[in-house]
Amino acid sequence: MRVWLGVLGTILCACALAQPMRLTPIAYDAERDAYYVADELVVGLEPNAPSALASEVMRWVSHSREWVEPLGASVLCLDRATDAESLRDLLLALPGVRYVERNYLVFACNDPMFSQQWGLTRIQATQAWGIAAPQHTVYLAIIDTGVDANHPDLSQRIRRHSNGA
Repeated sequence: MRVWLGVLGTILCACALAQPMRLTPIAYDAERDAYYVADELVVGLEPNAPSALASEVMRWVSHSREWVEPLGASVLCLDRATDAESLRDLLLALPGVRYVERNYLVFACNDPMFSQQWGLTRIQATQAWGIAAPQHTVYLAIIDTGVDANHPDLSQRIRRHSNGA
């Protein structure tokens, strides 16, 4: 019995340690139609920005989560009490700060075979995915003599007698 309690205690401790240390609040930006991490900002510095600038930036935040050297940018985690918009304006006023943006979430295509589909790359489909969908109805014409236009699944979905190009 003691062995089982020891095993159970070990498993429970491992599960407790496996939980995330910090819950990440996600927010929605209606203007950009995108989600972002609510308590994070991405700050990009000019290539010749003085190191004192980085110290000034760190003074206003709890900690820097990540420094991306090739981009000259840092992901800053804000305290709950810090107003992100005010901090953004303050940081942009500093000389040597190139940009301050929300940490927007970006989602990749979930098709495991995407890299092998050369056609989508060839027609630059990934660039088109970022463009908003049209707001009007788009009709697709399929010319097929074997269509049962009276079928219940199709009866309300077939448009007849229209001029086509």
